[in-house]
Amino acid sequence: MKRIKAKTNGGKLIKGHTYVTDFISDYGNCSVSTTDGIHIGWLNSEHFTNPDGSEIPRKKYDTRQKTNEVELKEGDILVCLSNKKSKVLVKDGKYRIKKVIINKHSYWNDAYVILEGYTRKLKFNTWDFRKLNTKETRKLTIGQIFDKKEDFSVENVRKFEASKDKHKELIEAIAKSIRDHKRHQLSVIDWAIQKTSKEMKFKKGDFDEMLNMNLGDILDMIDGSETN
Repeated sequence: MKRIKAKTNGGKLIKGHTYVTDFISDYGNCSVSTTDGIHIGWLNSEHFTNPDGSEIPRKKYDTRQKTNEVELKEGDILVCLSNKKSKVLVKDGKYRIKKVIINKHSYWNDAYVILEGYTRKLKFNTWDFRKLNTKETRKLTIGQIFDKKEDFSVENVRKFEASKDKHKELIEAIAKSIRDHKRHQLSVIDWAIQKTSKEMKFKKGDFDEMLNMNLGDILDMIDGSETN
């Protein structure tokens, strides 16, 4: 990851604020995220400098994992990068590979994985999954020895129940529902359950605690979730 500094205010950027990128094209397009991993979007590198204020050269920079360069084996831990990959996998959830299936073609290979606790095979690519890096693997190994052992099997429960940050899921669902201009006679909560966040399989009672909180507490919760 390369650290870059915003030159101007505008859109989602704050002048002087530090961001990170894992890809810059020869034409200056770069993938920009906050330092805590929230992806902002694709922006022109002209809006940024290096941390020391020098200009970013128009030269390709790419540290992204390539799908065909990732070695997969049984027992590896994958992190899911999307809530939309399946009905039961959750974003940022960690899952252990039970079996790897390679389909060989003339000029490329397709990799599929079967995860512990889930019988369906899933196509592996680096925009849906990533392998733990060396630091994460070491930390996980130490935690498994000294702390409570973590289960990396797929849980056959609602995505909401499997989520590590339920408050964040609820807040995002409400926000998406409020902003959806297609919402008609349904309430904000009903629209979230049936349309904008239906993959989470929310129930109306899931929102009860949030509806009884004041705005200040909800904003504090949002700030706390974004800094974790």
